[in-house]
Amino acid sequence: MTPERPVSRALAFAALAFAAFVLVSPVVADLVPTAAVVARLGNDYLLVAAFAAFALAATVAVLLARAATGVAEATPPAVEGVAPASMGREVDAALDALPPLRTTAEHGRVHGRLRRAAVSAVAERDRCSRSAARERVERGEWTDDADAAAFLATATLEDPPLKRKLGTLLAGDHWFRRRVRTAVAALQSLEGDRT
Repeated sequence: MTPERPVSRALAFAALAFAAFVLVSPVVADLVPTAAVVARLGNDYLLVAAFAAFALAATVAVLLARAATGVAEATPPAVEGVAPASMGREVDAALDALPPLRTTAEHGRVHGRLRRAAVSAVAERDRCSRSAARERVERGEWTDDADAAAFLATATLEDPPLKRKLGTLLAGDHWFRRRVRTAVAALQSLEGDRT
């Protein structure tokens, strides 16, 4: 807020208060020599027209001043952002936290959950029992993706050779994460088959 604004506001409120007192108090109204001005102008309407012309000129002056100096606006505070939710962000973070060369129990848990998901998806898609679906998963008959089928074919996580682990690591990937992505993509294609 510029320092001129409080002054102009104070003057405007003072003029408004004075006008209100003129309307309600004959003593204050006598302080304004309207009779002499009307007599000089010759008509009441000319007095009103003079006030209207003054108000119009003041409005134009304010608008020109604003156009020349611009309008000062307060800058609103920055809105705090929330990272948009993404599907599988927690899974990705958990996979990133796994050690790249050593197979842990967490690797086994992720593998087991994917295998159970594959069995459930196959049972639902083929409308068969869970044991029949499990057999299809073990035989690799649930997907056309050979890597995904091999990854979930056994109940225990088979550790690939160290050479393969190092190869994927040098390629900038993680062997387990790659296999999980392959299996998830195969499961998603099962979802697509059901719809």
